[in-house]
Amino acid sequence: MANLSSNTLPTVAENNLVSLLDAEQTKKEFATILKDDSPTFLAGILEYFRSDTAIQHCNPIDLIAECKKAAILGLPVNKFLGQAYIISYGNRPQFQIGYKGLIQLAMRTNFYKTINTDVVYEGELRYANKLTGEFDFNGQRLSDRVIGYFAYFELKGGFAKTLYMNRDAMIKHALKYSASLSKYNYSSLASLPGAEAKKGVVGWLGNFDEMAQKTVLRLLLSKYGYLTLEMQQVLSAEDEQEVEITDEVPASANSGETVGFQEVHQQQVPPQQPQVVQPPMQSVPQQPVQQGMPQQPQMQTQPVFANPQFAQQGGQQAKPSVFNRR
Repeated sequence: MANLSSNTLPTVAENNLVSLLDAEQTKKEFATILKDDSPTFLAGILEYFRSDTAIQHCNPIDLIAECKKAAILGLPVNKFLGQAYIISYGNRPQFQIGYKGLIQLAMRTNFYKTINTDVVYEGELRYANKLTGEFDFNGQRLSDRVIGYFAYFELKGGFAKTLYMNRDAMIKHALKYSASLSKYNYSSLASLPGAEAKKGVVGWLGNFDEMAQKTVLRLLLSKYGYLTLEMQQVLSAEDEQEVEITDEVPASANSGETVGFQEVHQQQVPPQQPQVVQPPMQSVPQQPVQQGMPQQPQMQTQPVFANPQFAQQGGQQAKPSVFNRR
């Protein structure tokens, strides 16, 4: 086989990708998932491929397989929309959901009244309550310097929660858990412009602020949010992409300069499990319990929450998802 130059490689790879996208088997698989939206989604894969030089060195078969994960979730692979991305790790494509994609999945559950995440500029953080975990970001913006990131949600049942991480804590979290930043240190990452995304680059190095918003939202939802099985699988997949896996929100997550998340967590989440009172069955008479005979445990059909404290917010049984990692 003749050696291919760097200029020839993307062309050959694009031709291979086009052939795979035009294959009847590929069209049938995506049509089963997306119905009439399948042609648009497949065209988006090719457009994404052309816009990312790193993806052009990946195996087209693997690329299509990762894009299929986004299709199953109903999220377009589009850098402009920011709901789903394909990132190359050592020429190996990998699906990653964006923070806008997380918001989409959360709102589809119909349990969230409000959900939001954003950057916090210098001067906007006015108030932080150490006991309740409440924050006030309505201060006057003094500059364009980003000092932190917040995520917030309110369920239709009334429960609301905010999570805030300052920029220093976010940089340390990214360096500790992101495999793509293994060659970077604190000073090099702190000097990134943040909101100014690099053309053709996604992830922490492409848009630090967007990745930070996704991180704080993911930590908030995984700890306190209502999670369908589909969302659990997505968040679990995100954890598997990190170098070190942890179920704990960083101790400095709500810190800013004054508030520690660990202390707020200890105040709000008691160690004992809440008791769920089952209503009596009207059509079946109560049977006497014989002394010494153990009772059969009752099956619970409560919706899945990241934290059992909020299992009584109400809801329907989560439907199984067909989203599976390879």
